Amino acid sequence: IELTYSPVEKLHYLTLKTLLTVLIGETDEAKKLHANALNDLLASVADAAKDGDFWALSVCAAALEMLGTLNGDKIAFDRALGFLEKTAASNLTDCGAGRLSYEKGRLNWLKGDCERAVVDFTESHKRAPGALPLIYRLDAYVRINELEKAKLDLTALRSMSIPEDYKLEFLRSAGALAVKAGDASGARALVKELKGLSLDILHFRAQRDELCVALLEFVDEQTQKKTTTARRQSFVDRIRKASEFLELKPNFCGLGLNLNRFFERKEND
Repeated sequence: IELTYSPVEKLHYLTLKTLLTVLIGETDEAKKLHANALNDLLASVADAAKDGDFWALSVCAAALEMLGTLNGDKIAFDRALGFLEKTAASNLTDCGAGRLSYEKGRLNWLKGDCERAVVDFTESHKRAPGALPLIYRLDAYVRINELEKAKLDLTALRSMSIPEDYKLEFLRSAGALAVKAGDASGARALVKELKGLSLDILHFRAQRDELCVALLEFVDEQTQKKTTTARRQSFVDRIRKASEFLELKPNFCGLGLNLNRFFERKEND
């Protein structure tokens, strides 16, 4: 970071450092680090993005997504969307356009506009078919109580080869569906899958274990016929809370150094 003179690259690396600081358990320090990075650099990077520079636009969006995730700030997600919406999908490859739609869907999902998120994830999967848009569309359907459509996405995902880095997110979304649908046997089966995951980072092992506990408590209550609609929703909320920063593991770090490749212009494909 100290050897980087470009404000765009510096903000990008500081946002990644913020994520890593969270992953080692120093959330308060991460908030301070990121607040300082935004105060020092966001205005300069936003200026660089005015000419439609894809890299600068995406770095601004990622930094603001991190701000929103750290502080539960939906306005930050809206600001991040503002940067992504300045990028014309017509100037991108299908892969880039699919990725752009996915990022928009993620931000709409994070701020709670799941109906819009479904549209974005659908467009993303159409442009660049893959597991990640379906994983999040599944969860968005659960949030808006379109359970039959969520089940179709679950079936489609079960027929796909899901990358190891996405499996924790997949099982989280599948778990939310099982709880919302009152499916105790499905939730119990998901716990077995979760226990079989091999995770290198303690932060994500803790996330996995919290998901297992929530699902097992749901199974216990469902078996005793104690669950109500409100109680099922409380379990769904716990499952989602247990996944904070989860998607950043496969997506944010992988996206980081190579984001410019996703946003190549068509003529450079």
